[in-house]
Amino acid sequence: MKKVDSTLLNALIHDNKLVEIYVYYQENRASLDLGSLKERHIQYLAAACLDQADKALFWHTINIGIQKFAQSVSLLNLMYLAYFKADELEDAYRIALQCEYLSRKKGAVSQKWDDRIRRLEARILRRQDTSGPATTDVDTETPHRIASTRVVFCDGDLMVRFHDNHSKVTFMTFWGDRDPIAASGDPFRDLFSHAGYAQAFILKQGFNLISVIKRDYNFYQDLERDKLHSIVRECLQGAEKIFTYGGSGGGYAALYYAVGLDNAMPIAFSPRIRIDPVTGLKLHDNVRYPEFVHPPISTWNCPNRAFVIYDPMLKSDSMFIDHRVKPCFPNAKYLKAPFSGHGAFMFAELGVVKSLVTHIVNQLEFPDGFYEPRLSKIYHYQLANYLFSRKKVSSACVVALRALRVLDNTKARFTKVDIYNLLVKSLLKVGQASLSHAIFDEFKGEGWFASKKNRYPTRAALKAASGKPLRSAPGAAAGQKIQLEA
Repeated sequence: MKKVDSTLLNALIHDNKLVEIYVYYQENRASLDLGSLKERHIQYLAAACLDQADKALFWHTINIGIQKFAQSVSLLNLMYLAYFKADELEDAYRIALQCEYLSRKKGAVSQKWDDRIRRLEARILRRQDTSGPATTDVDTETPHRIASTRVVFCDGDLMVRFHDNHSKVTFMTFWGDRDPIAASGDPFRDLFSHAGYAQAFILKQGFNLISVIKRDYNFYQDLERDKLHSIVRECLQGAEKIFTYGGSGGGYAALYYAVGLDNAMPIAFSPRIRIDPVTGLKLHDNVRYPEFVHPPISTWNCPNRAFVIYDPMLKSDSMFIDHRVKPCFPNAKYLKAPFSGHGAFMFAELGVVKSLVTHIVNQLEFPDGFYEPRLSKIYHYQLANYLFSRKKVSSACVVALRALRVLDNTKARFTKVDIYNLLVKSLLKVGQASLSHAIFDEFKGEGWFASKKNRYPTRAALKAASGKPLRSAPGAAAGQKIQLEA
């Protein structure tokens, strides 16, 4: 690689001769080692490319510069200008938020970036009004409002974002287990592009939102309570009601980080973390999970109100509620939803999460009769599974067959194939091979499992599993329905 003539380049930079810098760059680009350049040199080379509208060379230069100087506001400013000129407003918005955060972190005045962010929000809002929903957090039911967003904290593993809807109600949400966040080499972009838990739903209701997002989900074991409290406390100023919100491991976090936080009220669906010994789940895990290092929440006595929704038929969830949550939150209210399963999926399937949450926000209590479990495929699946585990085969089959007649819903966790497999495999376990054969023949005859994507046991697999010869079973004739007694 050719050594850069820093004297010539510095002279061109001093005179701000972008055209000459671009010509110099073009003539020497094949032999230049960009990785050895100083930040100022890369900044002007990229600026010259942007001035001459050479997009390919600009992005080649800026990407190398960002890899070497990850928190360079000067280079990010050039990215912002490139996105803005290309009318890619959402990407410009993300860069502006990053620059505002970095400027504030370094103690510099960030008024310029505050102004840019507000102008971008206004332009995105106008675009939303004329061309439909944008990719930012827009309330689609009330398109004349957009949440102002600010990155409060980011260290590459943890990002805390504040979405300001100018509401007196603020939610802080936590993910439970989720798909890993992609690693592109830019931690800020990776974390920023990942929506917070229930982000669209909370913002659509007009509430403020604090999104807590971790790159690596480790049950929040490395996130100290005092650290998170210090990060978010400024965002909570002026809030009349504060709710922490999540499901499963996110529900655990909603409870854990509500302790000692300005009368925060957790709304937790099926809160638990499997690494807590009290759940009994870690004994059956083959995966290596992080160690449980948090002090158990049962060691504290928190006077805050809390709203906990869980399935009492799930032993691990009930154990966590009884031994951890109830000792910590003596003023909590509990909604027992038998056979709803783990998490909020049944309530999402029935479309009642909004009515549940808004009623809690307004009345600080659970609504009465707000859901009908018999309309849920998840409810029937969980009930059938429970009956099978108690060897009440006939009743379980009736419930499972009823589940197949529940209207399909994209938010249901279980499909017809899941219910079919539950029927067949569970019947085999209790020695009902003939009945499983009959169900197989009937379901296959109805064409429900013709797709290659839907995998189900063949008759040969049934024979191998049962160890019994295949034979005609009652109700297996074409067109004849299986009769089961409840």
